[in-house]
Amino acid sequence: MTRNVVVLTNFRTGSTSFTLKKSDEYRLPYKGELFSHERPHPIGKLPAKETVIKEFGYPAYSWVDTYLSRWNLFQELKDGASACYKIMPSHFDEDYDQLASVLAQADKVYYLYRRDLMAQVKSWMEVRHSGSFSQTGFITNTAEYSTRMHQLHRGTLKVGETYRNTIDPNDPLFTTSKTNVETKALVTQLDRNYQAMGLMYKKVPGVLVCYEDYFSGDLYKPYNREIKWTSEPQIDEWVTEWTIENYFK
Repeated sequence: MTRNVVVLTNFRTGSTSFTLKKSDEYRLPYKGELFSHERPHPIGKLPAKETVIKEFGYPAYSWVDTYLSRWNLFQELKDGASACYKIMPSHFDEDYDQLASVLAQADKVYYLYRRDLMAQVKSWMEVRHSGSFSQTGFITNTAEYSTRMHQLHRGTLKVGETYRNTIDPNDPLFTTSKTNVETKALVTQLDRNYQAMGLMYKKVPGVLVCYEDYFSGDLYKPYNREIKWTSEPQIDEWVTEWTIENYFK
């Protein structure tokens, strides 16, 4: 019986759509970025972080992080809680021994990457700059979480108004050191995540999936977004490896 399916991935790889599809395929509850700092989903006896904060108030915020520690979430999975979820290596603050333990406990592990690194970097820069994470260009007509996620990310209802934006890579927010959208920091984050994914793939083998190969044909709908760039970001100095497949060899 398959009850624990994990997708180890990077930002802007179509991971929400992929994980939603796998949750349907394995008939498991979708738990999104289960191990992110937001702890957005309940698992086993552990509630979502937002639920705890609402019940006990913000003074309990630091206690919440202890209560919902990665090891406690992992214990719920070990105890049999059903889940289909995704992990970015950066969720584990370079504690790769712990990450390997989580992956090894899963019944199925997918490694989802994007071949076109420049396209991925530009997508990551745009959403971090604009905050347009939910602007997929698809329409939703319900507040029910699971159905809404499918409508918003897989376009199961219908296409809506196209999301459009113009981005200048020389915007001071990208070029100023230590901003939360500094280009160097964003590129380095993606690069380090891929290095960690390659390391985990060797420690805990799984199914390797390429975004460009998987999301093709009439079965899958790309987000309805049009982003124009005034010029190409200059990122060579922060990229360790342009051929992402090399990390998994």
